[in-house]
Amino acid sequence: MTQLRALAMATVVFSLFTGCNAPSGPSQITPRAPGATRLAAAQTKDVLYVANSETAPTQSVTVYGDRPKKLLRSITDGISYPFSLAIDGSGHLYVANYRNVTEYGDEGRTLVQTISRNLHSPFQLTFDSTGNLYVLDATHINMYVNGKSRIMHTIKVRGYTIATDASNNLYVGTLTTVNVYPPGSKTPSLTISDGILHPDSLVIDSVGNLYVANGAGGTNNCGDVTVYAAGSVSALYTIVPPKDSCNPLRLALDGTGNLYVASGEDTFPGTVQVYAPGSNTPLRTIADGINGPESLGFDKSGNLYVANYNNSTVTAYAPESTSPLQTISDGITHPVALAIEY
Repeated sequence: MTQLRALAMATVVFSLFTGCNAPSGPSQITPRAPGATRLAAAQTKDVLYVANSETAPTQSVTVYGDRPKKLLRSITDGISYPFSLAIDGSGHLYVANYRNVTEYGDEGRTLVQTISRNLHSPFQLTFDSTGNLYVLDATHINMYVNGKSRIMHTIKVRGYTIATDASNNLYVGTLTTVNVYPPGSKTPSLTISDGILHPDSLVIDSVGNLYVANGAGGTNNCGDVTVYAAGSVSALYTIVPPKDSCNPLRLALDGTGNLYVASGEDTFPGTVQVYAPGSNTPLRTIADGINGPESLGFDKSGNLYVANYNNSTVTAYAPESTSPLQTISDGITHPVALAIEY
C-alpha cells in the first residue's frame, strides 16, 4: 500500500456499539425485501467517473456512459496520481491530483483549469451548496470561490476527512475530533470528541444528523460508526461492524436516508452494510462482488456503485439488491474514487 493511499484510508470514521439499541433518533424506515432484478432506469443521463490509482501504469480517470455502463474515454491530460473526485453544480469534474486540482468540462473532454496555488498533496474534495470548493491537503484546507483558483481562506488543520451540510457548515475530522466551521470561518463553532478516533469518512443527512466512520477503536478494536444529532457533541448511538467487516472506510446516504457503510482492507474483501435511519441493525449486507470497497456513489435512479480496489472493478447494484447486476472492469486499475454526474 502506498503512503498516499494509506493516508486516505486513515481518514474513514465509524462508531457503533455492540448490542446497543438506538436511542431516539430519526424515524426508522420500514425495510423492504430485496427484489430488484435490473438496474433502475435512468431519468437523466448518468455519467460515471472512476479514478484509477497511483499504482496504475498510466494514471487516468475513466468515463462511462449508457446503461449498462460502457467505457467512453480515458482522461489523462493533467492527471497525476488522482485520489479524489467531485462534480460541481454545472456538471464539471474536479480531480485531486498530486500537487494540484484539475477541472474538466464536456464529460471529461476538455481541461478547463489547473488549480495549484497552496496545494501540496490534496486528497479530498467537496463543494458547498453555493459552489465553493474545499480542498483537503496534508496540513490545511483551502476554500476556492466558486471552484476557481482564487483562495477565499485557508484553515490550518491536519484533517483526515471533510464534508459540508445543507447550511454550508464545514465538518473536519482530525485524529480524535470532528470540528464544525460556520461558513467563511477559520474557527470551529463546535468540537465533537465523544466516540471519535481516526475518522475516515463523514456524511450529514437532510436533518443535520452527522455520521462518522471511525477507523480505529470500537468494541472489537476494528472501528465503528458514531451518529450525532444536529448540534450535539454526544453520540446518539453507535454502529458496530461485524468482525469480518472491520475498518469502516466509506459512508454514503441514499435518497431515502439509508446509511451505507463500506468496510474492508487489502487483506479481506469486506462488505457494504445498509442501515435505516435511527437503526444500528443492518437492513441487508452486500458481499457479492465486494472486494476492498474504496468509494460509494448513487445515480439519480438510486442504483449503487462501488469501487473495489482489490480486484479493479466497479460493481453496480439495483436499489435494495445484494447481487451486482453489472461488473465494470474495462479501463479500471485499482480504483480509489468514483463520482456520478446526473
